[in-house]
Amino acid sequence: MKSALVRSLAVLVVACFAALSVSVVAPAWAGPTVPKAPCGAGSLPETGLQGEVPIADQFSTRSMQGYRCNLELVGRYAGNGGAIMMAWHDRCAYMATGYAPTDPDYEQKKGVVVIDAGDPRHPKETARLQTAAMINPWEALKANSRTGLLATGEGGSFPLTGPGASGPMFDVYDVKSDCAHPRLQASVSLPDGKGHEGDFAPDGRTYYQSTLQAAPSASVIPVDVSDPKKPRQLAAWASPLGPVHALQISEDGNRGYFMIAGLNAGSGDANGLVIADTSEIQQRKPNPQIREISHVLWQDAGEAQIGRFVKIGGHPYVITTDEFGAAVTPALACQQGQPPYGFVHIVDVADERHPKVVSTIRMEVNETANCPTTVSEQNAAFALMYSAHYCTPDDPENTTAIACAWISSGVRVFDVRDPLHPREIAYYNPPANLDPESIRGGAPYYDALVGLRTKDSVSTQIRWVHDAATNEQHLWFISGENGFQIVKFTNGAYTRAAPAVVPGRPAVAPSTAPSPRGSANGPLPATGDSLPRSVMGLAALLVAMGAVVVSRRARPPALGSSDARAARPSSSRR
Repeated sequence: MKSALVRSLAVLVVACFAALSVSVVAPAWAGPTVPKAPCGAGSLPETGLQGEVPIADQFSTRSMQGYRCNLELVGRYAGNGGAIMMAWHDRCAYMATGYAPTDPDYEQKKGVVVIDAGDPRHPKETARLQTAAMINPWEALKANSRTGLLATGEGGSFPLTGPGASGPMFDVYDVKSDCAHPRLQASVSLPDGKGHEGDFAPDGRTYYQSTLQAAPSASVIPVDVSDPKKPRQLAAWASPLGPVHALQISEDGNRGYFMIAGLNAGSGDANGLVIADTSEIQQRKPNPQIREISHVLWQDAGEAQIGRFVKIGGHPYVITTDEFGAAVTPALACQQGQPPYGFVHIVDVADERHPKVVSTIRMEVNETANCPTTVSEQNAAFALMYSAHYCTPDDPENTTAIACAWISSGVRVFDVRDPLHPREIAYYNPPANLDPESIRGGAPYYDALVGLRTKDSVSTQIRWVHDAATNEQHLWFISGENGFQIVKFTNGAYTRAAPAVVPGRPAVAPSTAPSPRGSANGPLPATGDSLPRSVMGLAALLVAMGAVVVSRRARPPALGSSDARAARPSSSRR
């Protein structure tokens, strides 16, 4: 009965979105999709478009088996599932959750789950961090390998209010001495704190918080954590172009790669990459300033998410993602002949004053020509479904492959040794969970953002790990349905030349490739609460999300010229 109710609800929501008129005009944007991965033995390939969870599979329960190609499950700690972000240090992972305050078990469940993955086949929970900012860290939860600090701003974003909402709190934990049992160092209020996203400078002395706000509000807040017991805000930079979504800091600390998030890029919102001078922050100069060096914008996708600096064959690039298509809804983007969902742009930054987009990574679900299929499957209130969200390189200094969280398309791995012609080599899309007794760490608002339980969702950053005990190449990630997961490459799809070894695991002599094995992948057992709790307040939530465009941030005037609507570099006003 409850199972039927879940499926009926899913059908109803999908039908509502499918009822939107979708007319596809001649695309103003074109180019080849990335070649599909050739799937070897033991794979369970996709049944539809590249990256798709077909509507037929969602209704037949085929999506409960998931989809995999040259990757298979090693171990999993599901718990009640994860939200958006995972961090890691040593043998441990830190899984963000995002329980709604209306959840009857909120006080017990809330917070970041600490997972000991020293035995990758049997990860286990060892603690739960429940200080103010850890209740809902959104995308701000990050760890630094050099200092062993774990930190986050209070990153709860729309549509939460009250506990877990975006706010000024900033938490710092020591995970170096015992990663499985973090020790709180500080939980403080920052003057301009609003921690939607953020990351450490590589030396671990500074945490840069990005707020998803534009001028006149603070967009980037550098926080001194050199004394982790006394974090302090060093400055505040207000972005004139638009809200800063996510960021990364260069190895020497002197450059920032800030992503400007245009919600409706196809209509003129600034959307793309800003290269910033952060040297005064790094050098701790009095009254330090952040200054723009240059920026490059694009209009074929929106809500730019991350920018990851890499070197491919010694040449510098920034790998970026967009979590929206070119318009605020996939249907509207399709009507305009634009991509309905976000994808990857590869930006050449060898000349940092004139960065340029040199290629993209797009799958079939990102193609305008496939709008009639993909938009009919849109069962989320926002455009977050078949979009790229986070990409992580295997080695930033010598990148040969990137692993990307592609939301409802799961984990996708691409060979980028030729950055102008990337190709897909593997994917793993975890199984959906239709069990009505289950409630996820992201429910109920996460359902509304990315879709219901007829498919899973992967939005986290991904860790590359070489398990020296077995000579297997692993990927760590979390998803909404399946929680923390470790998968391994099969069929020789990827062989790491210079592995990063997890401490505490004995080394073995290298071999050419891992041997294929059968997978234990399947639906999760029932955990947690019943359906009524998981959908409590969902109607009110959808109404609240309608105010996002107005309330979440101030926006600069739209870029009006035709040149502004094409991807191009532009020098800053220094």
